[in-house]
Amino acid sequence: MIPEQHQVKELNFAWDPIQTYSDGPQSSPWPGVLGFPHVNKKKEEINFSIKQFDGTQKVTDWISEYEEECRKYKIKSDEEKVKGLKKYLEKTAAKWYQTNLLKAEGYNWEDWKDAFLKTFNNKGWYAIRYAYNCKYASGSFIEYALEKERLMLEVKRKMAEDVRIHLIVIGLPIDIQDKIEREIVQSTNDLMGILGQYEDQRKRKETQEKKVNLDKNANPPSKKRPCTVCEALNFPGRFHPVELCRNRSRNAQKKPKQVNSLELFSQCSLRSERNYVAKENIS
Repeated sequence: MIPEQHQVKELNFAWDPIQTYSDGPQSSPWPGVLGFPHVNKKKEEINFSIKQFDGTQKVTDWISEYEEECRKYKIKSDEEKVKGLKKYLEKTAAKWYQTNLLKAEGYNWEDWKDAFLKTFNNKGWYAIRYAYNCKYASGSFIEYALEKERLMLEVKRKMAEDVRIHLIVIGLPIDIQDKIEREIVQSTNDLMGILGQYEDQRKRKETQEKKVNLDKNANPPSKKRPCTVCEALNFPGRFHPVELCRNRSRNAQKKPKQVNSLELFSQCSLRSERNYVAKENIS
């Protein structure tokens, strides 16, 4: 009888039909065995070239871009489209996805798309009003122009370029508007270039102003003080050096007369004696 340690045991294994092995010799269920390399190929993560949807964008344009990306990466099954949608939703849209996941019966893409459009299709005027009334407040001129153009394209994808230029310009400060020559600006790219030049000038001006303010803070002007001579003569609010005051001589002449205390006592005694004699004569 063959000892147990020398017996050949039966090997049980199952082939995974979904698992993908590397190219080369015959694939093997025993990883590491020479001649049968066993390397799993992970599917590369797909990232669509679209912005996150939070419920504020124009939903019809966004969902069209999403479907176009699905066609680009050959994503055809409804389940993959629905599950892939979650990655590109945020804020209110992300909450909607979790709620609809509980309500929807399965992963029918057309049903999900219809619910998505009904929920986020903005039929009001807020988005249009916000896009048209957007004006430059502070910061970069170019950033303002790009944001304004994005907002306008979201409410009207095929808006004419000259209309976009006009709406961007009238949202700028008046002094900047007056510097832009209409004949030169033939495209939004031309406008961006001009705004970039004015932005450089503005930054240099701000730098110079900051430098002047720093110099002023480093060497503050001397504080004016009222003339003490004029204040003594009851002339307040006169700010000039005491050395140049014309009232110095008048102030010197107005010194109080010094009275001898002994002389003052004698005068008081004499006055008291005279008053006493007068009273005696009357009586």
